Amino acid sequence: MRWALLSAVVLLVSCPSPSNRSLPPGPDDPAKNLALLDVFADRVQIEAMRAAWESATNPHLNVRPKPFGIKPLLDLTDDEVMALNSRLSDPRQTQCLQAIHSLALRMQSESDPAVAELLAAIAPLREQIPDLSRVFTDEPELPVRKQLWYSQSGIARQIAPLLRQLVSARNRWAWRHARSQYLELMKAHRGYDPGRVESLEIVVRRALGSRAIPKTFPWEYEYNDPALSARMASMFDEAHCLRRASFVFELLGLPAKPPALQVSELKQASFSFFAFYPINPPGEQGITVRPGAGIAPHWSAFHEYGHAAMSLLTAPASCRTFRHPVSPAVSEGCAKITERLFYSEEWLQSQRVSPSEIQLLRRWERASELTRMRAILADIEFERVLYRDPSGDVMGEYIAIEHKTAGVEAGREFPAWALERHLAFEPLARVDYLLARCAQAAVYRRLRRLPGGLLGEAAQRVLREQVFRGAQGLRFEEWFRRATGAEPNCTAWLEDVVQVR
Repeated sequence: MRWALLSAVVLLVSCPSPSNRSLPPGPDDPAKNLALLDVFADRVQIEAMRAAWESATNPHLNVRPKPFGIKPLLDLTDDEVMALNSRLSDPRQTQCLQAIHSLALRMQSESDPAVAELLAAIAPLREQIPDLSRVFTDEPELPVRKQLWYSQSGIARQIAPLLRQLVSARNRWAWRHARSQYLELMKAHRGYDPGRVESLEIVVRRALGSRAIPKTFPWEYEYNDPALSARMASMFDEAHCLRRASFVFELLGLPAKPPALQVSELKQASFSFFAFYPINPPGEQGITVRPGAGIAPHWSAFHEYGHAAMSLLTAPASCRTFRHPVSPAVSEGCAKITERLFYSEEWLQSQRVSPSEIQLLRRWERASELTRMRAILADIEFERVLYRDPSGDVMGEYIAIEHKTAGVEAGREFPAWALERHLAFEPLARVDYLLARCAQAAVYRRLRRLPGGLLGEAAQRVLREQVFRGAQGLRFEEWFRRATGAEPNCTAWLEDVVQVR
């Protein structure tokens, strides 16, 4: 849900220009050199985010953003970064340089001509994918679900060969750049320790693998309790969806309608359920939303308002590059924390939901969490298979992974894997969602132990000052320690959801 169109638009519009070659390696003064780099990175991000916002909110304008003079940033090499880093003594400057380098590397990978051409070909095809996100929560008739699922088949068949080519192009670029496979190279620039994250993933896989997995078809996704879904759609209407979600802002000490927040309501958003654009935090924040009645639209609104709250609570620092979070997993963690408020007993009681309905919603939440975590693990596994050999038996591998890891009988009728947005526009993003779930459960456990509980004054202060404020300048491990008081772990999620003791 985060950064919709970011890779497809932001990085594509950041076109290199051969005219400006006056920056790095540049002056001998490393602090001055770093400041010049930060100015470049800052300008590129804000211009690109505004262009992405225009593209998302005015899709018929056919905006063609101007190229930016960022050739020196695109030319920044690993050796130059290491040389500059060795001359910096201030840890804040070192952190800033790391953020700039990660941004530069992502831009380099997406600005490769072959990669850019394929992304440009895939983007309009994805706009034709039917929006099934609400249907797969609210539609009670399985034949209707099945029909809608197969309505995506034609688009998937068009995208699949382009996606294979895109993966090959990214791998070729990574080999030229660093003699590495693309995913391995980019892991070091996601704002977390890859080894530590791999160990967390293994723990979750083992725990879920030790439990029986119910087998379902793709169109049965989150077919948990249609009657409850209908009742919640009646109780939580569309007209007040965003007003309810503004509870996120109020909880964090922000105005219910922050002046810096631009909200655009969309009827169709094929790239994700919502789209989020931190244009110029904290002074300018854009968010596209699709309010609706019932469970899925409400928790999704809470989620995206969490992204916006993190941006609005940003404390401007010397390194303006931090408008783009150092760790996307931290951004997803903050949004996951606010998302789960919709299911919390404390918030539901404030909305006068009966105790019996609260228990059913909590049961729904647990089933949803299990389904989604299994889907995340399957997506991560398949992404690695695809990048290892994009010309291999991708369909066979996909069917096997979905069956074993997610419990889904995918079938060979069409390449449903081609519908996954992250494969084209943000590789490795699914890892962030795994980490976000572990963080959310750990944060809730901490907050509920404070005086007043989850929504008490003590919890509000911790959320605002230790969880959200300054979050985008931190790597995942640093943020997790500050937010939970512990080393990164998935213990709370496994105990609460998988019920591992």
